[in-house]
Amino acid sequence: MAELPHTALTPAELDLGVVLLDLARDWARWVHRRVESFDIEDERTVRRRVSVDFTLPPAHPHTEVTPLGEPRHVVPLGLMRKRPLRRFDLRDEQDASLPLLTLEQNSRAAAAMLIAMCEAYAHGAGLPPLPDELAEDIWRLPRLPPGEAQAVWQRLGQARGEGDAARSWRASVASNDELMALAHDLANSFLLLVPLSVHPGERRILKFAYEEQVTRPRRPAPALTWSRAREGVGALRGGSERESRRREEARAAGMGLLAIEAVTRGTGDGVRPEVGLRLRVQGARTADAARTDDAGQVLLSLPAGSYEVH
Repeated sequence: MAELPHTALTPAELDLGVVLLDLARDWARWVHRRVESFDIEDERTVRRRVSVDFTLPPAHPHTEVTPLGEPRHVVPLGLMRKRPLRRFDLRDEQDASLPLLTLEQNSRAAAAMLIAMCEAYAHGAGLPPLPDELAEDIWRLPRLPPGEAQAVWQRLGQARGEGDAARSWRASVASNDELMALAHDLANSFLLLVPLSVHPGERRILKFAYEEQVTRPRRPAPALTWSRAREGVGALRGGSERESRRREEARAAGMGLLAIEAVTRGTGDGVRPEVGLRLRVQGARTADAARTDDAGQVLLSLPAGSYEVH
């Protein structure tokens, strides 16, 4: 049987899983503002730039102490889709370069988060200890590429001729929306984790940037009417004081996903690159602030250039 988080994770890593789970459950509690801008360099390349303004909660425990005696915390900056990071750069307020956790460290931290949620759930539901079969799935989930990880996620709630404990656990997991949502996120994405010398209660602003290759859809997206495009841009840029306040709440709530697709319009000398911008959001407040449709999406057609989404 593959390595299991019960024995592979150290007590310090299991404690880190509890801390990260607490932060990821309530981004609004400690993230004040998140701003994303992007430069469309050509019809296939987008350079994304993100700033995260946050204050770690005062009770946030540190994970280690630096040689200078400063507390070092592992801070999640957001969810990133599982793919190689091209030209990635992370900077602090003094423009000093910052490291990320390694892929192995990140995978172990993600498994520890899932274990922490399972243990909290088991304590409240009176379940037996986590069975090895489910623990193995949890261990593999953050390590596998998205397609394989998605297949593991789909099997989390399906008993496969296993013992009573495993069947009981899988039935309970399938009915736990929060646990399944976290597992789904970690199957398709990874947390951007930075080890940072920072004191709880200290406000920090970190900035990171990376390059993304966008794929061209087979058929161009239909052009929007100006009235609809204006409504969408207004939802992102302007609006009443009440709308601005709702957007501020939505920013703090955190975990929307900005997806960009390239498209070429025109023929001959009139060919010009454009991109389709889809803002997918989570939570009623965010959807309301962005004026999305029932599917939680707004679609804009924008010319090449630089944009900022708050």
